[in-house]
Formats: sequence, C-alpha cells, structure tokens
Amino acid sequence: MFNTSFINQYPNILSATGHFKEKCSNCNINFEADIRSNTLGYLPSEDYTSIFCNLLDNAIESAIHCNEPYIDCNVSLIRGGNADLISIANSCDTSPLGSDGRLHSKKHDNHLHGYGLKSVKRIADKYNGLLNYIYSEEKHEFRIVVMLEHPQ
Repeated sequence: MFNTSFINQYPNILSATGHFKEKCSNCNINFEADIRSNTLGYLPSEDYTSIFCNLLDNAIESAIHCNEPYIDCNVSLIRGGNADLISIANSCDTSPLGSDGRLHSKKHDNHLHGYGLKSVKRIADKYNGLLNYIYSEEKHEFRIVVMLEHPQ
C-alpha cells in the first residue's frame, strides 16, 4: 500500500519514493509516505537520493523480518518554515541499538555497515541539521529523524 498526500513540485523526490513503494509492495511491506509541498526543494539530487535510499533501504531490511511489516515516511516543514524534518519509522522486532546506544547491524557483510548513515549525517551537517534515532520496545518500532535547515 502506498499513500502520498503531497503536492510536491519536485518530481525526482516522487520518483525516489515510488521506487521504494514498488520494493515494499514486492516484499509485502505496508509503505506510507506523506511528503509536504515546499520541502526539500533546495537539495541537489545526490543529497536527497543519498538520504532516502540509505534510510529506506535500512528500513526495508529491518521491516521485512517482522510479522506486520510497515514503513512510514514523513517530510514536513518546521521552525516556521525554515527547516525540514524527515522522519522514517519502521517495524522492528528487536532493538538495533547496542548497550552503548549505537546502532549495530545484523547485515551479513558487516564491513560495509555504517557508511549509509555516515553519508546521511554528513548531509545533515552540511545543512546545519541533525540526525537522531530511537527504538520503542513498546511499539517494536525504530524511528530515524533528520532535520535540515533551509539555506539562507
């Protein structure tokens, strides 16, 4: 299932999320996206591609192993329209956080682990933003949030 409630003037963002809609559909993962207009227009394609591909690939990798798999992707304006908030939540049966509070991969190829999030963090830093994540034991949900300030 794919729901969007955005009238975004940036068709490349729709194309990127459309790719993940199809990927989720093939894996029986419920995928919902709510990307608001007037968001992310300042990002060059390589930045939003890196953000969405890395975060949504990770979300699919986690959700696919759940009984009721879902991914919820939201992008909205915050701070009086001066920043964008990207929030991606996915079903996740077990916490990906170690006792040190850091993410730990369950991927078979661990030497490649972490590069995607490092790329997303680099982009967040480039736009005076932040990257944060949390796991809810109660909901069995992992959520990652990226805030990006609009360039002046």
